[in-house]
Amino acid sequence: MGSLKTEDELEMESTESTEPILYVNGVLRVLPDGLAHMTLLEYLRDIGLTGTKLGCGEGGCGACTVMVSYFDRNSKKCV
Repeated sequence: MGSLKTEDELEMESTESTEPILYVNGVLRVLPDGLAHMTLLEYLRDIGLTGTKLGCGEGGCGACTVMVSYFDRNSKKCV
């Protein structure tokens, strides 16, 4: 995976970049190329988060549910 960057570097890149970005537990992460094959569960495990579990593997049972929120650029908070 790519190297971690400072919050300011990531904010500047996120406004200009076409790379996908995620906020995981309030931390901005720019996804490097080559991760399109990974599921969100695999990515979360790769960065050391193990709370999300794989149940049925199809999304029907809800075991792999994660919370999705919106990042407000004006307030710089996830809402």
